[in-house]
Amino acid sequence: MPIIKTTDLTKILPQPTNACPVILGITGRVASGKTTLARQLQQAYQQCWPALNCVLVSTDDFLRSNAELQRFQLSDKKGFPISYDKQLVWQFVMAIKHDQAITLPTYNHATNDIDRQAQKVVYQPDILIIEGLMVLQPMFRQLLTSSLFLDVEPTDNYQWYLQRCSHLNLAGQQGLTWAEFEPRARRSWIEINERNFNENVAPLRSLSAWQVHMNADHQLTWLEPSQSTVAAVAQA
Repeated sequence: MPIIKTTDLTKILPQPTNACPVILGITGRVASGKTTLARQLQQAYQQCWPALNCVLVSTDDFLRSNAELQRFQLSDKKGFPISYDKQLVWQFVMAIKHDQAITLPTYNHATNDIDRQAQKVVYQPDILIIEGLMVLQPMFRQLLTSSLFLDVEPTDNYQWYLQRCSHLNLAGQQGLTWAEFEPRARRSWIEINERNFNENVAPLRSLSAWQVHMNADHQLTWLEPSQSTVAAVAQA
């Protein structure tokens, strides 16, 4: 299959104008390459329009802290819609709609927790890329100009998840050997990540503007419009 470059994606995605910002959403499974693709698109936009302000935000930044999740007995629902700080999401949406500045915390994958010390200010972006599991949920979808659903094979995806766990040394952080850690990771993948994807992410796939597939070598191999995009073109 031909390989799709991120510069090719910018040709079919919305172009920035002076009238309003371009807001692009990227969603898919956990550890599917959403963040990497988002960063590549950010670089592509910056190369095409170097004078414009292109900002990248993750929906992970809106998660409640681990302490809050534990207090509300939501630790096993981390990543589900209920685990997000709805007030912060609302403030973010209002800030973007009204061209106001907002300060956001950052999710640290090394600690698997919100880092309120590593803050970033989002103010009047010309191009805003939002990546994460919740991009197509109503709370974020109302902002989007366009969106991508990143599709990967489940078996490849699980291996990438284990690679992330290994890279972050999550087993060592918990005082476990890899042999002890892997069954726990597997349970977490099935009971939390896969369940959340099947219940809250996959059902919204058709609401994305485009679907793009990533192969086992982390290369984009096909791109097609979603049902919503095809319907919109037919009605135009």
